Amino acid sequence: MPPSESQNIAEPPALLLEKAQNAEKASVVGPDAWSRIIQKTRAHAEANSEEHQNSMRLLGKKMNELRAKYDLNPFKNVEQQPSTSDDFVVQPKAIIPAQNGIKRKASTQAHIPEDPRAKKPRVQKTQSSQEDISKKAKADAEKQAKCRDAQQKKDDAYKKPMQNVEERADKVEELRRPKDTLKEKPASAMFAEASTTGISPDRTAAQATTAIVAANKPDTTNTIPSNVLPVSESNTDRYVVRAPLPEWYTSISMKGHMMEAMSKKRPPELTSLEALKTCIRQCEDTNSAIQLDKLYDALRDHVHKAEIRLEVNRFLVRKANMLSPEYGLPRIFRAGTDFPWDLKADAYQLYNRWWKNDLNQDILRGIVSNKTGNRTSDRLDETYRKRFSIDAKHYGNGDFVQGQWWPTQLCTVRDGAHGSAQGGIYGEKERGAYSIVLSGGNGYQDVDNGDVIDYSGTPGKNSTPTENTIHLLKSADLGNQIRVVRSAQLNKKNKYRPELGLRYDGLYRVTSYTKTDQETAMYKFRLERCEGQDPIRFEGKAKRPSFYEVKEYERLKDKV
Repeated sequence: MPPSESQNIAEPPALLLEKAQNAEKASVVGPDAWSRIIQKTRAHAEANSEEHQNSMRLLGKKMNELRAKYDLNPFKNVEQQPSTSDDFVVQPKAIIPAQNGIKRKASTQAHIPEDPRAKKPRVQKTQSSQEDISKKAKADAEKQAKCRDAQQKKDDAYKKPMQNVEERADKVEELRRPKDTLKEKPASAMFAEASTTGISPDRTAAQATTAIVAANKPDTTNTIPSNVLPVSESNTDRYVVRAPLPEWYTSISMKGHMMEAMSKKRPPELTSLEALKTCIRQCEDTNSAIQLDKLYDALRDHVHKAEIRLEVNRFLVRKANMLSPEYGLPRIFRAGTDFPWDLKADAYQLYNRWWKNDLNQDILRGIVSNKTGNRTSDRLDETYRKRFSIDAKHYGNGDFVQGQWWPTQLCTVRDGAHGSAQGGIYGEKERGAYSIVLSGGNGYQDVDNGDVIDYSGTPGKNSTPTENTIHLLKSADLGNQIRVVRSAQLNKKNKYRPELGLRYDGLYRVTSYTKTDQETAMYKFRLERCEGQDPIRFEGKAKRPSFYEVKEYERLKDKV
C-alpha cells in the first residue's frame, strides 16, 4: 500500500525545531523585518529593470532641453550679455560659504521646477544694474583671492618652522653623533625623534631648540667637586658638598652585623652624634632669636667636641649618617642655610676629615716622636702620609677653612697648609710663595694689622737675596694668593695672635715691597688680605683655638 502524502513529509524532531526558534529569536529578525527586506529587494530589482532605465533616460533628455531653452544653469557666468532683447537677465542666488565651525541651514522648502509658460516679471535692463552685478562679482572674486592668499601665507608660515625643525634636528643629530664609538650616549645628548602630526610648529621648533641646548650642555652627572675652594663674595657657595659619597661609606650595609649590634646596644659616641643632629634640627625649627643663639652655642660645642674628643669609627659615622647631605653635617654648611659663618667653617672641617676616612681625633695624628737621650724630635709618619697624601704646593685655600688650628708647625705640613716644618716662607722659584707663617722671631720688624701685614724677608749675603725672599719677589710679580698662618710665638701684644699653636687666617697678596738693606738684600713686603673672606677668628664666639682644642693641647703638654 503506497504511503499517504502526510506520511511522505517527515516532521522535524522537537529538539531541532526548538533550536531553530531560538536561532530566529537570537537573530532579532522577525516576520516584519523579513517583509521589509523582501520589499526593498523588489524595489532594487525594478530600479535596475530596462523599463526603469528608459524612463530615466527620457527624463534626463527632457531636462537638458529645458536647460538649453530657458537657461536653467545657476552657475552660468553672470557677466555674459544676453543675446536678444527678449532674454531675461537671471541673477543667480548668492552662495555664501559657511564659516569655520558654522553649518549653513538647508532650505526646508522643496525645489519646484519653474513653469516656462508662467508669467515672469521682466527685469529692467539698465546700465546701473549691470554695473552692480559686475561690481559684486568682482568683489566676490577679490574676496576669494584674499582668502587664497591668506591660506597660502598660513601654509608658508607652517612650512617654514617645519623646515627649521628639520634643519635643527639635523644639527642635533650631528651633535649627538660621537666622533669615536661610545658604549653609551649621555642622557643630555638624547633627542626624541617623534612625529610632528598634531603638534604646533612653534612648540616643535622650541623642542628642537631645547634639544640643541641640551646636546651642547656638558654632562655633569659624574663630576666630582674640586678640592680647591674659590674665594667668593658669597658665603653660601664656599663649602662644597662632595659627590658621590666615599666608597668606604657606601660599602657599609645598614643591615650588617656591626650596625645591628649598635642598634641593640647604643654606644655613647652614637648618642653624642645623634644629639648633634638633633641640635641641628632644633636650630632649623626654632623661631625665637634668643633661643636660637643658645642653640647655636650648643651646636658649636657639639661640633668642637666631635673634632677633638669624640672617638668614632667608620661604622659609627655610617650609622649616624653624618656624611649624608640630608641628615648629616652638610645640613649646616650647604648652600642656602642660615647658620653662623664660623659654625659652617668648623662643620666643614670636620666633614672633610671624616669624608677622607681620617677618623683619628688625636691632634698629633700622623706625627711620630723620636727620643734621643734628653732630646725629643718629631717627624711625619710615612704610613699616614701615604694614606692621606697632601701637598702644600698649591695656591688658595684648598680644603682649609678660616680659623683651622694646629698644635705645631709640623702639623701644618702634615695637612698641606704649609710646606716647611721650620721656615716661615714656602714656595717655588717659578711660582712664587704658596704660604707664610707669622711668628715674629729673630728680631724681624714685622707689623701685623690684621688685614694688612708688613712682612720681612730673610737676610741674604753679598747683596744676594735668599731663596725664600725670591719666592715673595716672584709673588709680587705674579700677584698670586698666599696662605697666611699666624703662630702663638707672635708678640703677646698682637691681638690677632692665637692663644696656642697656629691658626690659618686666609689668603693675602703681595701688593708692594721695599729693600731695607743693600748688603743683606733684606726686603719688606706689604701683604693685603683678599676680599670676600670671613673675619679673622681671634675673638668672640668664633675664636680659635676652641675650648676643647686648648684643653687637649694642655693635656698633651702636661703628659710630655
